[in-house]
Amino acid sequence: MGFVTDVAKTAQKFKYLNDFSYIIGVFYRTAKLYFHYMELEIDGKMISGENCFVEFCNSRFTGGNMLMAPDAEIDDGYMDIIIAGKLSRTSLLATLPKIFKGTHIKHPLVRSFKARKATIKTWPEKTLLPDGELFGTTPTTINVHHKMIRYL
Repeated sequence: MGFVTDVAKTAQKFKYLNDFSYIIGVFYRTAKLYFHYMELEIDGKMISGENCFVEFCNSRFTGGNMLMAPDAEIDDGYMDIIIAGKLSRTSLLATLPKIFKGTHIKHPLVRSFKARKATIKTWPEKTLLPDGELFGTTPTTINVHHKMIRYL
């Protein structure tokens, strides 16, 4: 949610341009960059403040080849939560390409947590982007249901 979801919303308007629509989304949303305040409870621990985006991941990659959560393990029973704080426009644009190698988490304003349960509230309300689909809004609670699905 946050910047990443806002980019997807903008890109959807230009989907006829295929992958280029996301480049348009990134630059448009960077020009109009704003932050949202959140309260995030992670397994009983409260984190609050303004941020650029929050990602809840159960695997390492998102959006195909973006290594959003480099330490995530799909079967460990935890989600990885990546929080990008109040990055400047320049810092955001410099950090975004690092997502493809997973080195964005070394930025001092990017934090990573592991959790089984997270409850998030934001001001203003933010649209969610589960599995690349615009769906739902904050507030919301996300739980990991470890070993609930078996697959081959």
